[in-house]
Amino acid sequence: MDPGSSTSFDSHYFVNLKARQGMFTSDATLLTNSRAAALVDKLQDNGVFFDHFKNSIKRMGQIGVLTGASGQIRNKCNVVNS
Repeated sequence: MDPGSSTSFDSHYFVNLKARQGMFTSDATLLTNSRAAALVDKLQDNGVFFDHFKNSIKRMGQIGVLTGASGQIRNKCNVVNS
């Protein structure tokens, strides 16, 4: 969600956010918490951003996703099907 670099994947979202140019209320809220704001500061650096992104993708790959007959699609995202 970065209009300034919509054709590239980079840390520019965090640069915009720090300049108070976030697109959503939830974006601006990140700057109201000191821990989140400190992370926004760090993630403006492309190297740091990509390192965090890489680690997040690795962790997501370790999630045991149920597939086929073992899994199910929720009818409502916030409620387990009965």
